[in-house]
Amino acid sequence: CIDQHSCICGSFTPDPNAEKPAWAANYSVCKCGEFKYLSGPRCEIDKFDDMIVELYESAPRYTQHLSHIIVVDKDFETLTRIWVLKEIHRGQELRVPQYAIQPSEQKDLEKLKDLKEKIDIRKAKATIQADYDRIIASIA
Repeated sequence: CIDQHSCICGSFTPDPNAEKPAWAANYSVCKCGEFKYLSGPRCEIDKFDDMIVELYESAPRYTQHLSHIIVVDKDFETLTRIWVLKEIHRGQELRVPQYAIQPSEQKDLEKLKDLKEKIDIRKAKATIQADYDRIIASIA
């Protein structure tokens, strides 16, 4: 569980003064005013590697089974984000069973098959350039 108030609830971009993205037109942001930690030890959104290993190692004691659910949007934009691809890769390294929740229309499934051939983490998007750089360095 991530404390959204400590990282991302106050803006749709890392720059709270940036123009609101078109996709966010019908949404508003939280006005809690809590300080945001976008990196470092107090940041909660860059700890997937540590958490998946912890869950993987403790799963036999608690649940006997660990799965990684990947929720994919209709346009598969999810699979263009560097953090998502890194998390999928890490789950595969640990051999954690992965399941995608995705659109079920046949045309969407065909689109996914085409996209799967084209996924290149070097072309993935990141909101924060330092995240991109760190992830690329970790897989090089």
